[in-house]
Amino acid sequence: ELGNLMQLTTLFLWNNTLSGTIPSELGKLTQLTDLQTNNNQLNGTIPSELGHLIKLTTLFLGNNTLTGTIPSELGKLAKIANLQLPINQLYGKIPTELGDLMQLSTLYLWNNSLSGNIPSELGKLTQMMDLELNNNQLNGTLPRDLGNLMQLATLYLHNNTLTGEIPSEIGKLTQLTKLDLSFNQLNGIAPSELNLLPNLQFIIVSGNNKLSGNLTFLCENGNHSVYTNDTIANASCLCCNIDYFEIIW
Repeated sequence: ELGNLMQLTTLFLWNNTLSGTIPSELGKLTQLTDLQTNNNQLNGTIPSELGHLIKLTTLFLGNNTLTGTIPSELGKLAKIANLQLPINQLYGKIPTELGDLMQLSTLYLWNNSLSGNIPSELGKLTQMMDLELNNNQLNGTLPRDLGNLMQLATLYLHNNTLTGEIPSEIGKLTQLTKLDLSFNQLNGIAPSELNLLPNLQFIIVSGNNKLSGNLTFLCENGNHSVYTNDTIANASCLCCNIDYFEIIW
């Protein structure tokens, strides 16, 4: 019956013990701007009909037991700024259509079972400030296109199976404060371009046993926390005034 509330603009159902599936009829609520059903016990799949909610700016479905893939139809939500689907049981690939969400500033997909590559199309989301894809089964290399996200402040990609080198383009993200690439399969030399990140508060690269290079330059500007591993050469910040530094074995 909620699908009959044609003038509804806000629907908050979070922090309850709701169960069952998300009704596909909610896709008829074309005036809806804010839909939050997070922190419940909802199951089943994400209805593709939610892609009809073209006025939606916020969609929170996190911390349920939702399964299935992320519907590509969510890429039609042209006004959405905040999309959060963490702590579910979603699987499959991240839809490339999410790269069409030009107003998106926050994307949380962490703690699912997503696989495949990180779509290079996410590099088109120039309003993105917080991108968290950690704790999945993502593989492939880090897209160089992520270097286009000039507003990005938080990038969490840890606990996946990402391979290849850290792209030097990450060094262009001058608003970046938090970078966590730990516990992947990254290799090569950590790019010196990371030194161009003036607002970086911490970087975590531990758990990448084939990653090498000198990260001490990150300490020289002060106020950095560098979590690394024993493959990083000369990882010492004794000459610097920083908040925290730790070598993870």
